[in-house]
Amino acid sequence: MLRRVDPLCYACACPFFLLYAVLITAQTTALGQSSAPVPGIIYDNSGSGGNDLFSSEFEFGDEIILKPHPANRFWILTDFLFEYFGDFAPQGDEQARVRFYLNDGPPEQKYPPTTMLFDSGDFALKEGYQVGRFGGLNITLPDDEFGWTRMTWTVQFSGMRNVKGDRVSLILRPETDVGHNFKDVWINTPNGWTLSTLEPQNPNFPVDPVTNPDPIEKFGARMYGLPSAPTPPPQLRIQRRDDKLVLEWTGPARLQQSMTAAGGYTDVHGSASPYTVRIKSGLGRFWRLVN
Repeated sequence: MLRRVDPLCYACACPFFLLYAVLITAQTTALGQSSAPVPGIIYDNSGSGGNDLFSSEFEFGDEIILKPHPANRFWILTDFLFEYFGDFAPQGDEQARVRFYLNDGPPEQKYPPTTMLFDSGDFALKEGYQVGRFGGLNITLPDDEFGWTRMTWTVQFSGMRNVKGDRVSLILRPETDVGHNFKDVWINTPNGWTLSTLEPQNPNFPVDPVTNPDPIEKFGARMYGLPSAPTPPPQLRIQRRDDKLVLEWTGPARLQQSMTAAGGYTDVHGSASPYTVRIKSGLGRFWRLVN
């Protein structure tokens, strides 16, 4: 369990949408001209409410699921924004580093962040309430094995002692308006990635929604994206070669088999194109691809 830092000490945090209105301003074009697609919100946990903060000396972040994308397409991430609060006297060495990961680690370890999709490198921070922005991105986000667009975004602060008066924290928001957020925090400790939850202000007493609330591990952030071009459906080709069948297909599809056309179909584990199976007399079998 982790302790959250002191509540935010300013009277009212700036509404997130006011700091980035330019992105959602409608673009006008001359009659007869076609306009480029405008990125839409694919994840949003930047609403008002909440005045708690969280910081760590290690890299840490939020596992999220994005808004469902159109069929046979993927999300292309174009813009990322996150909220932070700088509680420090500027010395010129206060920096942060943002990374995006796929949660494709071992299932027995709860799918920790593994494959890195983006690394911002170190960038300077400002004191007070701020919104960090990365625009002009072009990152195609694949789905996980369950069909969700799932990822973890992290931040790592440096140049500070991570104590009151010399630290930077992420802002915790109570509601996720677009997408989904998990009730825990990924922290990259010296022993590897671990999942942790935040403790209420006084862990020695029962959690009370008013006097001793259980903090919500949802960091203020917003993502914009565009759907990719349609993905062509996978094609399955079956050929007989002597006493064998050779199955070939294209695209990121799973091969399944059944003893009847009606099912039930099961995955052919370890299969890859081309896949060869021996023909057995009197044994019927049906094949299909699952995208």
